[in-house]
Amino acid sequence: VAEMASYGRDVFVEMEEKEGLPIGWHQTGSLGIARSAASAEAMMQNYMQGSYQDHPHRVIEDWEEIKKIHPFLANPRGDFVVGVYSHDNGIVNPADATMALAKRAKAVGATILENTGVKTFTMSDDKRHVKSAITVHGEEIFCGNVVLCASAWTRKLAKEIGEFAPLAYAPHQYTIFDKIPGVTNELPVTREYNHHFYMKPEVGAFMLGVFEAQPIPHTEDFILERSKTGEVPVTAANEVYEENFDKFGPHFEGAMEVFPCLQECGIHRTLHGPDVHSPDHGFVMGPLFSVDNAYIASGFNSQGIQTGPGVGLAMAEWIVDGYPMTFKNHFQDLNVGRFNPDILKKDDWVTYRALECYGGTYKPHFPREQDESVRGLALKSPFYDATVQKGGIFGEAFGYERPLYFDPSYKKPEGFQNEWEELTPHPSKAPTPPHSCFAFEFKDAAWFPIEKAEAKHCREEVVAFDMSPFGKISVEGSDALKLVQYAVTGQMDKTPGSITYTSFCVPTTGGILGDLTVCRQETEKFYCVLPAADPFVFAKHLRHCQDALGGALDVKLRTCTDEIATLAVMGPKSRRLMKAVFPHVQWDNASFPFGTLQEIELPSESAVKLHALRVSFAGELGWELHIPAGGAMAVYDALFSFAKSKAIDLRDAGMWSLLQSLRIEKGFVHNGHDIHPKITPMEAGLAFTVDWKKGDFAGRAALETRKTSRKRLISFQLSDTEKTPHGHYADIVYRNGQRVGYLTSTGYSHTLDAPIALGFVDLPPEVAKKPKAWLEEGDYEIELLHHGKITRTPARPSFSCLVDPKSARVHGKDGDTGEDDSP
Repeated sequence: VAEMASYGRDVFVEMEEKEGLPIGWHQTGSLGIARSAASAEAMMQNYMQGSYQDHPHRVIEDWEEIKKIHPFLANPRGDFVVGVYSHDNGIVNPADATMALAKRAKAVGATILENTGVKTFTMSDDKRHVKSAITVHGEEIFCGNVVLCASAWTRKLAKEIGEFAPLAYAPHQYTIFDKIPGVTNELPVTREYNHHFYMKPEVGAFMLGVFEAQPIPHTEDFILERSKTGEVPVTAANEVYEENFDKFGPHFEGAMEVFPCLQECGIHRTLHGPDVHSPDHGFVMGPLFSVDNAYIASGFNSQGIQTGPGVGLAMAEWIVDGYPMTFKNHFQDLNVGRFNPDILKKDDWVTYRALECYGGTYKPHFPREQDESVRGLALKSPFYDATVQKGGIFGEAFGYERPLYFDPSYKKPEGFQNEWEELTPHPSKAPTPPHSCFAFEFKDAAWFPIEKAEAKHCREEVVAFDMSPFGKISVEGSDALKLVQYAVTGQMDKTPGSITYTSFCVPTTGGILGDLTVCRQETEKFYCVLPAADPFVFAKHLRHCQDALGGALDVKLRTCTDEIATLAVMGPKSRRLMKAVFPHVQWDNASFPFGTLQEIELPSESAVKLHALRVSFAGELGWELHIPAGGAMAVYDALFSFAKSKAIDLRDAGMWSLLQSLRIEKGFVHNGHDIHPKITPMEAGLAFTVDWKKGDFAGRAALETRKTSRKRLISFQLSDTEKTPHGHYADIVYRNGQRVGYLTSTGYSHTLDAPIALGFVDLPPEVAKKPKAWLEEGDYEIELLHHGKITRTPARPSFSCLVDPKSARVHGKDGDTGEDDSP
């Protein structure tokens, strides 16, 4: 977003200064103010992310310096903690900027039709392509591609083509005061995070806008109804709601306090009108799910003006090039594909979750914080009830409620656990982590000792992870091998029963769309297992690959995610447990080697047939059990029953110990963090997933031109066990004093008793082909935040993973394998 805003600023400056287009550009700068430790920490995290992107910000801890930048600001309580100032930001007149951009577009051939609403669309027979748009006047406009960017009307238009847009109303109110001597457009736009408001200069006056922390009591029923139905009248374009000073409440009082000049200033005008937000407050961009030539660009709320030119460029590159490549950053946090289309069909989920995230706009967010509204609508695993009863503490990810950790001692309070559960419908019966458990530092968080216990139990005993949200796609038919072989980078022509970990890439750029495990169940049947957020992307990729191969293939694609439950049984005692529950199966390495699957049967009255996959995302000996949903609990109960009878200490474990500790110890990548479409498999350490000998595959030609890596993902172990890295560009990597990269995934290794991370390091051209020695020989430091202060701490790099680099534990060659034990 910051990169698109910088691009927008450059375009606006060029339009006004070089092209002479009067758009009201003023380089005001921006100023963020934090008046609590939590707000300071959260604001500084954003500063660290911008720092790596070379955005010019300055940290200010001296109030007198703040006063020089903005003389109208006050610090009456002496609670100022820190400020962040950027000189480069500015403002424009929205109407003038819009007309100037339209003039530019017309000059290069664009046709703009005003006062022309779109009523519906015509579709191809297979519903995969939009053929034309039908206007309210009955005109038909044929289109090669369509981008839905209609603000509040986008959700309804999306439904016309069978898609679901994650957008809803969140009314926003702002006040323009009377003019004040000395107020000019040279003053910075100021954001007061503790008081939840922004203040900007407005033609000699101030404009105050509030992002109230709890919008639901102030959101009228007709607005909620519009969000749920998508039915928004045409007149809403210029709609203004009744003023609501209760909504301003303490935020308005806070503004009076820190801008005392307003205390005796009249109000010129108050505007209360519609604003459109997504369910996570992020932009909504990119290709839609099932319609191949349909895209979306919406949910920009108050940032749409400054980012508009950048959004236009990104969308154009998505359509023409397959992915926005001009920008340095990836777009996965803005991609509409980050939402599960099955949850987007639930109008209440979209409506209330958007309001919750609007309310959190200026709130300090802690690592691992969870959304709390309408959680009862989340998708559920077949193991859900059992894991709730056994003390699971749940969060939500990609539309699924999942156990984050297990704490049987914590009981959900009677009534409501939090205000969002109280104020929205559809509460969950599962507890969510209480606010008191979160902290910016690992060891200050209440969940830390629980995660430690679960991670160590996986390394020393055996645990069960509910992985049912894994995406699952079946590819079957005489041309199944042909399709899967072309769709992924690895070799798929293997014997039935084999499992291959591989990746799939953007055909035009070679960047990684995702990673997956492909099981060849039969000669003409493949079973593809993906991270929870990726099955819809891979299904679309398979369709495109089928088109590239001529279209007429004998193949049947079927998404079976919710038909099959998945339980990952991991740990050195897992083989002993498997032998006890399934005594007719040979579980030794020779009979059941790593990277294979077998169909097995639960020896009981239920006679559940399931598939056991010998793979591991935890880096331990273990099996993933893929079970028909109807038989899932029979297998689950049998595992725990036999474990008890054989004195095997099987325990449930949650996603935090797996994703934030165990998999990082092993250097296993996570899509959207460590891999994304800007990165190639070679750069991500996944060169082994590419088989250059197998012939053509989607993205091969582009990858051929990118064999030499520009950067490399490696592991890091931090020396100071009290420091907490946060990832997502917020922690900067230095080698021999030079900035060379950033951290992507971070966590704590309870095996090594140290903070750990994955991160990218930029490579000099001369070492790009063989970077291992160069990467490991330097002196590394990680620049991060610790209790609100920027500091550096030494770190040990590793080209391989940090724990069990030869995977002896995964292959059953270490610890308690159970190979010689009787059941």
